Amino acid sequence: MTQQQSRRALLTGLGGAGVGAMAGCLRLSESETGAPTDQSTGTETSEQTETSEQTETSEQTETSAWARWIPSDPVVSGTAETFALDVQGARAEFPQAEYERYEIQNIADTFGIEQSDIDYLGGTERSDDSGLVFLTGTFDQDEIRSNLGVSESDTESYQGYTVYDGVAWGPDAIVTSNYQTVLDTRFGDTQSIDAAGTGWETLLSVVSFGTLSGVQTGSFVDSLSVSVSPSGIAINAASGGATITAHLMFDSESRAAEVFENNEDEIRADAPDADQTLESLEQQGKRIVFTVSSDTFEF
Repeated sequence: MTQQQSRRALLTGLGGAGVGAMAGCLRLSESETGAPTDQSTGTETSEQTETSEQTETSEQTETSAWARWIPSDPVVSGTAETFALDVQGARAEFPQAEYERYEIQNIADTFGIEQSDIDYLGGTERSDDSGLVFLTGTFDQDEIRSNLGVSESDTESYQGYTVYDGVAWGPDAIVTSNYQTVLDTRFGDTQSIDAAGTGWETLLSVVSFGTLSGVQTGSFVDSLSVSVSPSGIAINAASGGATITAHLMFDSESRAAEVFENNEDEIRADAPDADQTLESLEQQGKRIVFTVSSDTFEF
């Protein structure tokens, strides 16, 4: 294998680095896929007549910066799920063995950067090869190129980022798969997930408090007998284990209240796995929110 082929194989492999580890964590069960059947967060419905039901501005915070790199269409349509790892939070708080699953050191070594340079490892997971993977942080374009052993004449440029063999890098991001889609989203040529509607914006805001987080169309609790869209999950380290907070979003506050009243026992029974403890369950505006704790990261 030539040196160029070796570099290409390595860069291609990094396109999926850490994704498999995240995919296992960002589910409480096998989740629903496909478009929702009775909810919409992008437009108002006939139920949303009261002012208090139309917005949740008191709950909204600034959406995490990683969301601006992810296109809305595959997530809203139900063909992809987002993931985001707060790398510095994970370095400081996750058990070492769990942190090593995301291969951050391997990624940093490949590009000649420090782990401390990276803010987020994020992207989307899909069943085909069209998922997205990127790093955000502070990077030196010339140093990355030099570390990869690539001459400037071998590179191209897209949206001001250096491109080589399907990988793009710039001062604030390294995109290891489907770089055109990611960069077009970042620069506004494609709608980002945080611009998909108030429901998605709120959901992204609340899950951003997780060290590991994700959002999707459908529910993380697949046994729930009502349709949910969208939903989000946030995972944090706690006393050697983890806390997992799930947010089930509905199209109105009244719909969330109805589901909570009629399905509370069902959610209490199905939310935690056998080795988990349900810590809280409540309605928060248009969302039903529950937190479970686990003594390990095996979930």
